[in-house]
Amino acid sequence: MNIIKDDSARFAQQTVRDAFRAWLATHNPEWSSGTVTMHYSDAYYLYNNRRGITLEEALTADDGLQKAYDAIEHFYTDNPTQTNNPSGSARGYLRSLRMLKKFLDENYPELLSANSVAISEPSVPDAVVDALNKNYTSGFRFDTTYVNLLSSASGVEIDRRMLS
Repeated sequence: MNIIKDDSARFAQQTVRDAFRAWLATHNPEWSSGTVTMHYSDAYYLYNNRRGITLEEALTADDGLQKAYDAIEHFYTDNPTQTNNPSGSARGYLRSLRMLKKFLDENYPELLSANSVAISEPSVPDAVVDALNKNYTSGFRFDTTYVNLLSSASGVEIDRRMLS
């Protein structure tokens, strides 16, 4: 089994997606909201569907856009639709993907860097920090504590389910 490292989620953060949708509408004022939504959705086709290439690879590799086109065309050749136009389908998704890449180049070039990280720092809600400070004043072993916290919050015996 091949395991593919996929850091595509950095491109699909809600703040990035929202900004991309706004960018599409601003740069294409003649488009209807449906057309904006279609391109917004199509740009994330590789993020939402396994086609042998990740969104990250399509956006960051030198030949990523060509690989994306080839993978999508191959999929639709092997899985015909009613219109059965694999190259047309691939061109449509590629057009949206190119717009996403242009948007990222202009607004989030750091995300296209191979060593990129998410644009927002993950944070622990204050309520969780307060509960940990209150209930574990002398510290805790994270691996044991998080299982207990999840078990308490969900009302499910997680320890037993993890053993099976």
